[in-house]
Amino acid sequence: ALVNAFSHLDLGAGRPVQVLQTTDSVTITNPGRLPDGVAPENILHTPRQARNPHLMQALSLMGLAGWPVPGIEQIIWAMLAEGKEPPVFKENDQAVSITLSGWAGFESWPVFIQEETEQGRLLSVDHLLILHHLLLSADMDSESAALICNVNEVEAHRLLAEMTEWGYTRHNYAHRDEFWSLQPVMFERVSSEWALIRQRQLYYRDL
Repeated sequence: ALVNAFSHLDLGAGRPVQVLQTTDSVTITNPGRLPDGVAPENILHTPRQARNPHLMQALSLMGLAGWPVPGIEQIIWAMLAEGKEPPVFKENDQAVSITLSGWAGFESWPVFIQEETEQGRLLSVDHLLILHHLLLSADMDSESAALICNVNEVEAHRLLAEMTEWGYTRHNYAHRDEFWSLQPVMFERVSSEWALIRQRQLYYRDL
């Protein structure tokens, strides 16, 4: 996240990247605006361009940037893979910030990720965002999944169907509506009673 902020720093603003650390979070603030067409709501899958291409090239040569997976996607995946909340992105007229929560609500989640990886199933950031949401909510439809993952509804439907094949979710119908819920065995794999209660408290507090 620091490398990402540094590489996209608005050098014309004359202000540095700032880091605020509290007991339960870290917020990194970068002066400047997001590129045209990029917003906190679509930042995950929107193509991005380097604000400072020469700086980005130098960081790539140092092995600090230029991975096959975009930096933002790596940040979100890493937080979710540790059982933490996904990062929160905010933008105002003068700066962009990302807040990383330090509270991990699902203690067994990293074990689940490791077990799936060892079986050859590499979960994408979209899979993890959907699973995280379903741990907090009773169910979701493809429209909600599309908003959460920053993808179109066709792709969201494909992701949900794929996760049903893998045994993570359950496909349900109500009249003509279709929705998905988490398989009960998933709760047993990744959550404890206390963690689930605490996670729901945080979720409803932020609504």
